[in-house]
Amino acid sequence: MSSDVRNTSIPILFYLSLTHATRSYILYITDLALREESHRTTYLYYLLYIFVSLFWRIAEILILVVIFRTIAESSLSNLAQKLAVLHKLLVLVIACVSITAYGFYIAQTVRIMRGLEATQIEYDGARYSAAAYYGIYLIAALLAGVESLTVMLRARTKVCLGFFHF
Repeated sequence: MSSDVRNTSIPILFYLSLTHATRSYILYITDLALREESHRTTYLYYLLYIFVSLFWRIAEILILVVIFRTIAESSLSNLAQKLAVLHKLLVLVIACVSITAYGFYIAQTVRIMRGLEATQIEYDGARYSAAAYYGIYLIAALLAGVESLTVMLRARTKVCLGFFHF
């Protein structure tokens, strides 16, 4: 029964991440069209901008979850089972840093909506939390790349390629 859940949970997560990515892309296109039109900025434009950032962050995290789940289920070794805990921890840290960065981002946007200048704390907090988010995300992407290469090479070891026995 658990294999049925695993087989259905990956496509659900995959389609959910694609839905969020598509939604954020449509909102980004709308934002770009409004910028090129030299329109007058209203509150709705800022709300659109906030939701573009929200859906994009959700899509990034969900795509990373799908990649980690696919790697964990494609290899049956003990190492993959031990790394599943690392995957969950890494995604949790990325989500927490993303929430922090998004909070600073909303604080900046709301102050701009009210016609005020954003404070130095908001600028610095947004900059440093975004740097931390993308740094941790880069580490997670590199980890996923290395793990996928090791899974691929382990799958190839069972196959004889010419003179080489892997």
